[in-house]
Amino acid sequence: MNDLKDKIIEALKEVYDPEIPVNVYDLGLIYDIDIKEDNTVFVSMTLTSPMCPTAEYLRQLVEDSVNEVEEVSNAVVELTFEPLWTPDRVDKNVREELGLFDDEELDVAKQEEKYRKVCFSCGRRDSELPIVNVSYKGEDVNICIKCLKNFD
Repeated sequence: MNDLKDKIIEALKEVYDPEIPVNVYDLGLIYDIDIKEDNTVFVSMTLTSPMCPTAEYLRQLVEDSVNEVEEVSNAVVELTFEPLWTPDRVDKNVREELGLFDDEELDVAKQEEKYRKVCFSCGRRDSELPIVNVSYKGEDVNICIKCLKNFD
């Protein structure tokens, strides 16, 4: 199965994010590749933003790419935002080659990410649009300013 996984990874390295000149694998968008006995492949992937306008397009490109590997009987790609993508997921060699995020910038990003929350209704991060903490039925809840849904 390792040979098949290697072939799948090579196929994924041919799929590029439409906004960043880096393939989805080296960009750290692929969280898991699970190969079943019948060679059905389940891929768990994320995006750099929950509000990515090309989400379905990119998901379909990944699925098509994995399905093109000869031994794969079927590919299923699932999008997830748990955990959220962070810049430290980008392959270190790619970061250096493109001049993206030095180690100090990554440390700052990791620290900031600890305190960020994402509204799963509209995808906004609390760093992009403030949230309001209110008391509701004796409990503190965070409300997204954009869609007015519970932010937790």
